[in-house]
Amino acid sequence: MTRNVSHSWKNSVGDTHKPTVAILDNDHVLITSDADTDADGSPDAKTIDPDSGQLGTALGKDNGWKGEGNYVNAREIPYYVLPGNWKNVTEVNCKLGDIAKLSYKDKSVYAIYADVGPTKIIGEASIAAVEALGHNPWKDGKIVSGISHGVTYEIIPGSSKLSQTLNFGTIQVYGKTLFNEVSELPVTWFELNRADDETPTITAYAGSAPKYTRHYKTKESLIEFLRAFPNAHTALVADKKDIPDVSDFTGVVPPIEQNSVAINVQESVTWLEFNRAADGTPAITAYEGSTPKYTRHYKTKESLIEFLLAFPNAHTTPVANDKDIIDCPDLIPIIPPNSTSAEKFVNFFRNHYADVRKEVERWFIDDIPQRWSPNAIKNGCVAHQVSCLHLCGLPHPDLDTIPSVNVDAFVAWALNHNWQKVTSMNSLKPGDVCVSASDGTDLDHVYCFVDYIDTNKAHVFHNQVFGLAVRSLTGDSNAGPWQFALRMP
Repeated sequence: MTRNVSHSWKNSVGDTHKPTVAILDNDHVLITSDADTDADGSPDAKTIDPDSGQLGTALGKDNGWKGEGNYVNAREIPYYVLPGNWKNVTEVNCKLGDIAKLSYKDKSVYAIYADVGPTKIIGEASIAAVEALGHNPWKDGKIVSGISHGVTYEIIPGSSKLSQTLNFGTIQVYGKTLFNEVSELPVTWFELNRADDETPTITAYAGSAPKYTRHYKTKESLIEFLRAFPNAHTALVADKKDIPDVSDFTGVVPPIEQNSVAINVQESVTWLEFNRAADGTPAITAYEGSTPKYTRHYKTKESLIEFLLAFPNAHTTPVANDKDIIDCPDLIPIIPPNSTSAEKFVNFFRNHYADVRKEVERWFIDDIPQRWSPNAIKNGCVAHQVSCLHLCGLPHPDLDTIPSVNVDAFVAWALNHNWQKVTSMNSLKPGDVCVSASDGTDLDHVYCFVDYIDTNKAHVFHNQVFGLAVRSLTGDSNAGPWQFALRMP
């Protein structure tokens, strides 16, 4: 039976809601309160939170913390705080490191118990936890706010396993295991095919396993199927392969939001045809009657949907049978005037990468080796991001200054200009500037996120490849692992 705990704790100053604490039937503890933002444990805690920031946390190297640093870094690690008189009031023994699921509105994050707070208030979580719940606590480089009443903390007392909860990712894995939320492998890619009667089909795969197949008759049905699986970004065309015998997807798909990229709408096109290049690259051609007008060799589902939506009077999309791909131009997208800053940024990279490279060469490379480095393109990752911001007319560090060429300095500049730090690799958006570290600690590379290829790889724009590139997010022999991302205001 659920037991409500009698207490005198309050939310932070100004929040008059009464926090609640309950012991559930399964012995979990459920707190409903606010979430003040705790900067403790971060190396710059006293700078970003001058009133109450501390360099240390209750959990540290001397009592079991096995992650990076002597204390638990609030910028990197999702943690929560309990009042100093917690055990006396609740009679529940929570140990440092115990897992909790923090939830607010439609977002949740797993966190560890890592700090002890005042005895009169309840409801406090680290910067990383608050950001994961969708709140931006920053203004002018300082912590200025938390989340108002409505945050729930479901704690599992005695669940501490500090040998496993070393960083953001491992905390999420352990939390999902404890809360039995390890789901089946999500759909990660699609394959287009044609039945014996020439009906076009599309199959959604989770890894190598087919999950759903749709025999579609209209373009609209195809788009609905593509949009049903947010983690799938690759849509291939099969090469003489049997269609898997699996059921269609019947779930609810939300309506299409306004496209972030406006494409030149072509009303004269009447039908579309999928095909496959000799190297396996999928392609789609738009026809006006029997005349081919446009062909797109697409790399992502998003690029395919963009092309499909450009032709309001084309409703059929067959799959070609042993037919050469038509050599005609692609349909060039245009950036609408009401685009967000991130949309302008990523789409300028997509459509004008050559101009970005020229701008880098103009102000950055021309000074080499006298100013920065003899390896211009290799060491120009920040310069490329800053040059794109400059060409888009967006706020950016002054050209030819340290923040315009150095990763750490650029990160500091961004956070001081109200950019949001994104600590969940699974919640990236187009235009986010990702930061990686070759050895897991020293930040050494930045790149513009475009979209996911699968759970480990993404399409990006950076200095190392001319145009759209593929990069490992988790790290490989050529790329350091993703650490966090910066989201522009």
